[in-house]
Amino acid sequence: MSLKRNGLMVILILLLGLALAACQEEPPPGGQVEVTRLVEVTRIVEPPAEDGETDGEEAPPGPVGAGAILQRVRDRGRLVCGARTDLPGFGYLDEDGNNAGFDIDTCRAIAVALFNDPNAVEFVPLTADDRG
Repeated sequence: MSLKRNGLMVILILLLGLALAACQEEPPPGGQVEVTRLVEVTRIVEPPAEDGETDGEEAPPGPVGAGAILQRVRDRGRLVCGARTDLPGFGYLDEDGNNAGFDIDTCRAIAVALFNDPNAVEFVPLTADDRG
């Protein structure tokens, strides 16, 4: 029984080591990181027409107060997204100084859903401490 327990312990330690090695933020020196982006946005429910009439489809109800916040964003004409600029893969500045990464693509997809324009986004740099 002790041999079985020790074997299980060794396997758990190896798995933990692999998980920690995979979580490193920086690629090894001389390593190369390839970043690819693919974003597909599909609008499921069209917003009401300018005259307030709908085409028979109602937007699903949102949380209380969501309508007012959404209206403020639409009135502003752009989505404001807090974004990291130092976390490769999620939010970083590319070679040209443009915001890039998964979080950035998510903000752009929301801007497409709201304004049909992926560039209708203002990115505000954040740190992990600022997020709250």
